[in-house]
Amino acid sequence: MQQIWMNVLDRAVLVLLQLVIISLLVLLHRSMPMLKRWLDSHTTLKERQVLGQIGREAFRYAEAAFSTSSGQERLSHALSYASTVASRQGLHLSESELRAAIEQAVSEAKQLNTKSSGPSPGQSA
Repeated sequence: MQQIWMNVLDRAVLVLLQLVIISLLVLLHRSMPMLKRWLDSHTTLKERQVLGQIGREAFRYAEAAFSTSSGQERLSHALSYASTVASRQGLHLSESELRAAIEQAVSEAKQLNTKSSGPSPGQSA
């Protein structure tokens, strides 16, 4: 008689364990879209930060290496450099995204130059 109850208890434990596992799988499946949105938003933020760094680096490179070239030529060299660095890091960015990052770096540099030079003699602050 005791053997019969042990068999029943074993089967009940197995059924209970199966129910717990199935419930966890259903919960995981339902939470996947929320987890995916969270990962996407954080990945995008990180990619934007890296894109900004690449843009600043490409701008500095083009300014230093091609200082005698025209602005359009420097932009072309900066785009080429940024594209190479981005692809090396596994980022698939469009030319317009790279150009926007470089233009942002140019804008930041102009703002820094304006702030550091201050008003010219004869101008009020």
